[in-house]
Amino acid sequence: VEAVTLRVQGRAPGARPPVTPEPPAATDAAVAHLGRKDVWFDADGPTPTDGYDRARLRHGHRLAGPAIVFQYDTTVVILPGWQARVDAWGNLIVTAPDG
Repeated sequence: VEAVTLRVQGRAPGARPPVTPEPPAATDAAVAHLGRKDVWFDADGPTPTDGYDRARLRHGHRLAGPAIVFQYDTTVVILPGWQARVDAWGNLIVTAPDG
């Protein structure tokens, strides 16, 4: 007998811990800045693009595209003209330009 996949799920009774929003960061997103590289977004040529460490972004940090946010399990590309912000629960909210 060979076990290829084993999944275990457990539950315990008890109160859920409260989820509290993060206070706004006392710094700007520069604390998470990793540097700048040329990135191709279209056939017109490379665009200087800032890179950020997702683990260091905090509530209230804002990014303007083009930017790339690197996280241990994913990468978020913020296109030129788009915006991103970190909300009070640590979510990265990316929005398209108006119009």
